[in-house]
Amino acid sequence: MTQGPTDFKKSLGKRLSELMDRAGLGKAEIAEALDCSAAKVFRILRGDVGVNASELDRLLDLLGVKGKERDELKQLGKEAKRRRPPTPWGTAVPEGLRKYFGTEESATLIRTYDPELINGLAQTETYMRSVIEASTLHRPGDVPRLVQARQARQRFLEERLRGEDPPQLHLVLSEGVIRREIGGPDGMREQLRHLVELTRRRRGGDKRRGAAGPVVVQVVPFSAGAHSACGFPFTLFTPPDGTVVAYTENLTDGIFVSEAGRVESYETTWQALLASALSPSESVELLDTVARQL
Repeated sequence: MTQGPTDFKKSLGKRLSELMDRAGLGKAEIAEALDCSAAKVFRILRGDVGVNASELDRLLDLLGVKGKERDELKQLGKEAKRRRPPTPWGTAVPEGLRKYFGTEESATLIRTYDPELINGLAQTETYMRSVIEASTLHRPGDVPRLVQARQARQRFLEERLRGEDPPQLHLVLSEGVIRREIGGPDGMREQLRHLVELTRRRRGGDKRRGAAGPVVVQVVPFSAGAHSACGFPFTLFTPPDGTVVAYTENLTDGIFVSEAGRVESYETTWQALLASALSPSESVELLDTVARQL
């Protein structure tokens, strides 16, 4: 399973939390040792930020960590601080989205509900370009780089889907999403057929009849009426350690939700959403029907 700095930050934060419990120390003692705020300690333990080498040494001294365990944690800290290679989209992608990309890259399960648009991981180039160009918040020069960013995410996913242990991508869409003609009739027809093609892929190239594929698409039909997720797009990421985190966004901000009680609300909503959606096979039939109507 591919891991990046985001995963190592989370792993380090989790290990440090366990060590603090073992030593009977709280965030106040850690903040004093690092000469920082309790808010920064909270962000370290949550995996939002890394710890530099000198801070980590002080912290491990305070926690009484020695020998092999200390070496492992220092290596974990080094990986957490490692910089990603330069990307072609640069500053066109804000910091919040870079964190989103990192979380997405390493997730073993991605579940997403979109009431307005097809998820970026499943968009064709015509569709994504139309969506990006329609936003008045992007500078014209940023459009090509944002398209590159989205295509890079897709290529990375493609590589993982072809591997022996691919992630599961489960997309739930409102019927309005598949009937909105983004990119014109031809572009939308291409997009719907691409969604169907994604659902026909098999795990690690497995061609067995009936074998479950790594991509599932379901549509919530207009006939379902109101449901618990109406108007609320969100994504649930399950990383390698199994701790689910939710993500939601508005016009200007993206928000990660990791508190167990709040994540449980998203899980409950997801299950209710599936109860309102067509089955995967019925959803593919609807996608085919709408594509033919264009």
